[in-house]
Amino acid sequence: MKGPAVLLVEDTTPEPSPAQAILTARGCAITRAITGRQALSFATQNNFDLILIDSDIPGIDGFRVAGILRQTHSLGTQVPIILFAAAAPAGPDQPFNDVLLKPVTQEALERVVEKWWR
Repeated sequence: MKGPAVLLVEDTTPEPSPAQAILTARGCAITRAITGRQALSFATQNNFDLILIDSDIPGIDGFRVAGILRQTHSLGTQVPIILFAAAAPAGPDQPFNDVLLKPVTQEALERVVEKWWR
């Protein structure tokens, strides 16, 4: 069975990042963006099953990218957006489906992909 198409948004070096290596080993098709603008471009021009986004990326941060995708693009709530963050965001109205706290473990990453990929 083919894995999900994942937009992985992080500016981590080296390449592949640990998250990318884990996802690739699990059969995910990865498209990697390293800036907020690149993430917006890729997300609106391609079909992804999941978007995994770091909260702290260059340019437009992960919080804002997710909000823009939810409010102004056709993604709506169709594509799950998972945030990588050092702390859980405050408030009930977040544009994310789930949060992975850093440092992200292999088990946590695999669990969230299984949870949100249908």
